[in-house]
Amino acid sequence: MMRKNNKKILKIMRKKNGAIEVQMNWIFIAIIGTIILLFFVGVAVKQRSASHQRLVGDIVKDLDSYISGSLASTQAATIIPIPDFEVEFDCNEYRIEGQRNLLESRVVFGTDRISSDDRQLIVWSLPWNMPYLVTNFLYITGPGVKYVFAYKQSQEPKYGEFYEDFMTDKINKEKVYIDASNKIDFADEKNYKLKIIVLGGQQVTLPQFAYNERTTLIIVSPFDTNTQKYPVGNIDYYQYDKSTRTFQKDGDTVTFIGLPSLVGAIFSDNRENFACTMEKAVKNLNVVNKVVTEKVKLLSNRTTQQQLGCSIYYSTVELGHLDNMNNATQVPGLWMNKVSEIVNTAGLLDTRNTIIEQQSCPLLY
Repeated sequence: MMRKNNKKILKIMRKKNGAIEVQMNWIFIAIIGTIILLFFVGVAVKQRSASHQRLVGDIVKDLDSYISGSLASTQAATIIPIPDFEVEFDCNEYRIEGQRNLLESRVVFGTDRISSDDRQLIVWSLPWNMPYLVTNFLYITGPGVKYVFAYKQSQEPKYGEFYEDFMTDKINKEKVYIDASNKIDFADEKNYKLKIIVLGGQQVTLPQFAYNERTTLIIVSPFDTNTQKYPVGNIDYYQYDKSTRTFQKDGDTVTFIGLPSLVGAIFSDNRENFACTMEKAVKNLNVVNKVVTEKVKLLSNRTTQQQLGCSIYYSTVELGHLDNMNNATQVPGLWMNKVSEIVNTAGLLDTRNTIIEQQSCPLLY
């Protein structure tokens, strides 16, 4: 009897051991399968990430080519389609998905952020002459950034042409008049960025919906394009402070030199980026001025009979003006302290160049 019971117990134990062995095998297979699956998922994720980074890198390179090409196309405004990536700009570089590219000496004014929802960039260029061509300024924005220009109706003869003809129609822009209570009103289009540019220097009251961090307020002092070849004026940036629910001044007042510089201030979102980008522009001015100076020295050394009558136009007066320009731009970081010298010297060089042209002699520039 005991033998029979022992045999039964042994059979039961063998069955249990077999069942445990089968379960262990399945657990082992499941673990190995999970490891293999995770391996291939990891490979796929890495390949997808690498492919994504390559795509971003290609877009960064393509945008660099667009920027260089647009800088060579004076006064051209174009729309560049891009994939749904957010683009960030500052004075020295632009960034897409963490990848960046340096702008170096190129003068590019852009809004801080262009939303991925825009899927396109608006790129516009203007020449900056002071008085000779220094460089082309490039402006970059997106269709989701709205520019509202405000001034009093009585100032239409002064600022209407600037808004209608000078500012490109490619950007999302609107004109409003400041009423007798210094208020402005316009529709809320839910733009992710709103730039309100007040021409004429006065403070204004904005529509209630504009009091938020999406809005930048830019107040431009009076300027006159009819009497000034190189209009100069002051600019104050205001950013919304949610703690006080008011607009607070962003740093010190800055100055624009010529209309292309004013446009640069309008496209910039803050004082720091505008001042930094203009510093690069003045550095370029110093370099070009030295080239023009060498040209004038070469012209002054010509002794052929044909040039003898013109030699008086490449002497102390012209070289003195160019030397003054060199001194005013020698330290680009101090450009705001030298605005008067830069503009006055540009005007004097313009006058001399006109006289030389009337005498049919080689121009200074």
